[in-house]
Formats: sequence, C-alpha cells, structure tokens
Amino acid sequence: DKAGDIIDYTVTVKNEGNVTLENVVLSDTKFVEGMQVAYGSETLTVAADGTVTISSIAVDGNAVLTYSYTVTQTDLNNNGGSDGDIDNTATATYKEGGITVDTGVDSYEMKLTRTPDLSVDKTAVMADKAATADKAGDIIDYTVTVKNEGNVTLANVVLSDTKFVEGMQ
Repeated sequence: DKAGDIIDYTVTVKNEGNVTLENVVLSDTKFVEGMQVAYGSETLTVAADGTVTISSIAVDGNAVLTYSYTVTQTDLNNNGGSDGDIDNTATATYKEGGITVDTGVDSYEMKLTRTPDLSVDKTAVMADKAATADKAGDIIDYTVTVKNEGNVTLANVVLSDTKFVEGMQ
C-alpha cells in the first residue's frame, strides 16, 4: 500500500465456442504502450492502441496472460479515483471478416489502504550555546520538523505552536 507496490494480474481468455479463434484482441485498462505481457512461452508487447493480439485459442482452450502494474502516488492520492480501489477491466474481442463476433469482459478491483500520517519533532538550543536559559533576554532557537509518515501526499498542513508570535520568522 505504497507507491511502487506491484500488482500482478492474470487474465484467462477461454474459447467456449466450437471453432478455433484466431487473432483475439485483448485490451486492458492498465495496459500502456510497450508494456510486456507474458503469454505461455511468448512475450507480447502492448501496441500503441493499448492491445495485444493472441494468435489463436483452440476449442475449449485457454489463453493465460500475466502482467504487472506498479501502484503510483497518484493512485493513492486520489484514492483510486475516489472509490478506494484500483479498477482494472480486461476485454477480449474476436472478429471474423472485420465484424465483432464475440466479446468477453471481466474486471477486478484492488483495494487501497491510505494512511495519511505525520509526525512533529521539536528541538531547542540556546542561541549562545549555554546549557540553560538563566536570564531575561536569552534567545532560544527552536527547530520544528514536520514529516509525512504516511503513504499519501499531504497538502495545506498547518503548524501551530504555543511560542509562535505574530510576525515571527
């Protein structure tokens, strides 16, 4: 549940008809041009149109394809498009003579865990390097570090402190 995590997908296209299917086109919402898709002992490369072509699937046969998707920071920041998961839809299309004869569609939703979290660490030292503040007018230099400890980008974080004075820098 962090940017860079890998989701491994497996798509199985089954020929339930009574003829061998040739040049079955598979598209997937997570395909990007140039992506490598494993198909048995072959490696298919996703075309510019976001598809791969399966050369043939015998009657009652299966084409099993596997590929990976890397979770992005954008996926986490926008909560997977605001529904809390990464949606993925695969569509297999078989055409004869340029006419679509059959289409199969299946989807999968990978749940996201968003963990917005921050920590604050405050330290202080005497400006004159003394061990303690022992007189009026002594200057204390504070360092406040705010760290994003979660897996989502935080925006508009407001820091308040009991020692803040208007106009302070």
